[in-house]
Amino acid sequence: MAPVKFGSTDIIAAYSRIRGQQRWFWANTQATDPARLRFSLAHELGHAVLHWERIADPVVVDAETEAHHFASAFLMPADEIKRQLNRVTPNLANLTRVATQWQVSVQALVMRAKQVGSLSAAEHAGVWRMLNARGLAKAALVDVHPEPPGVLASLLALHREEHGHDDAAIAEMTGLPLARLQDLMPSLFPIRQTRRLRAV
Repeated sequence: MAPVKFGSTDIIAAYSRIRGQQRWFWANTQATDPARLRFSLAHELGHAVLHWERIADPVVVDAETEAHHFASAFLMPADEIKRQLNRVTPNLANLTRVATQWQVSVQALVMRAKQVGSLSAAEHAGVWRMLNARGLAKAALVDVHPEPPGVLASLLALHREEHGHDDAAIAEMTGLPLARLQDLMPSLFPIRQTRRLRAV
């Protein structure tokens, strides 16, 4: 998974792409909502697990829905969510407490609660009415802690230090020009300053 500067906070928080036999995950370093980024990465993981062989197949119209359900189940296990929510009244304070524990948004938790049967259709609609009435339908209500990726930096260090690959060789492996990697991931691919000779 690679942290990438997408250039805007208004576009997707994460996406994935297959290159050869590898799938790259890209996380928008400018995403301002960690809960959204976390869910988006789980969604992309769902594509990797469920659609590895058929991600480019246009016949698979349900791929996005399947990846969405995967992300919900991955981040909010059904048995645990049911156990916790079935014991409490589904008010904003209780939903926020449970969402904070699982590091997801309240909105994602509300949808998951309906999926697993912890909220009836009427309760689900009631929660959304309450959120809308308070202007909170899209608000970040949970303090989600960003999880910085560490595997890519370790992998690059391995290639550089153990295998002797320079950045140009690593760029060739990824199929991306070095200048593009430097633009997307400046902390991992710093631009090397060339020394200039001075006339004496």
